[in-house]
Amino acid sequence: MTIRNYVKRLRQALGEAGRDRISFRRHGYLISVGEDELDVSRFANLLASARAAARVGSWDQAAVKAREALTLWRGEPLADIESDALAVRERPRLAELRLQAVETRIEAELRLGRHDEVLAETERLAADHPLREHLHALLMLALYRCGRQAEALAAYQQARAVLIEELGAGPGAELCELQQQILAADPVLDFRPQASAGGTRPDRRAGRRCRASCRWRWLTSPAGPANSWRWPDRGCRRGRDAGNGRDLGDRRDGGGGQDGAGAVLGASGRRQVR
Repeated sequence: MTIRNYVKRLRQALGEAGRDRISFRRHGYLISVGEDELDVSRFANLLASARAAARVGSWDQAAVKAREALTLWRGEPLADIESDALAVRERPRLAELRLQAVETRIEAELRLGRHDEVLAETERLAADHPLREHLHALLMLALYRCGRQAEALAAYQQARAVLIEELGAGPGAELCELQQQILAADPVLDFRPQASAGGTRPDRRAGRRCRASCRWRWLTSPAGPANSWRWPDRGCRRGRDAGNGRDLGDRRDGGGGQDGAGAVLGASGRRQVR
């Protein structure tokens, strides 16, 4: 069967309304497709929307857009097309974009306190992509928030061993700093639910009032228990955190619905420099 016969069948399948979409050019046939009609373009637009929402701390919206983008996927990209050029250029690119969308969704779910829901998936992905450090960071945070601190540290050691064996280099700053925060049980890693509309920020004076007699205690702000901290007396240093040198009175809500992990994981999946 010739290419003209294929084009003829395609025009018949498109019907009268779509016949004019196919035109002949010097080097072959061209079919016109609207941007919203091509699944690859729709996926890219939804992923861009998810990233934009993440950058401003709109984690609900980021999760929704990332999930919507991923629903467009059906197995491996271009698996039913025999093309060496596409296999070399497009398939790896599309697979990478899909993985980035998955990472964006998982990070958004973690920011929303759904660590139990994404833990199993994150474990599988970290095993499937052992050189992807950000996935290991997401796994460590999910394990820690599920009350599995020892396993979170073991996940770091496993990732470190793989990176050294495969690349000859240890983990980057994101994993190393997260490990130190897990070792210190840094409260910044704890999930703090998004404050309701009209809620108030934690009272900065609460930290100052505990300086004289700091114990393992909950310091509750006017915004309620969701904006409280557990603070140790060991190495108190007049109300300062001996582990990271930050004053409890200066600790604030992440803003924009962002939980405490905002100091660890940036919207793009990299640690923010403070």
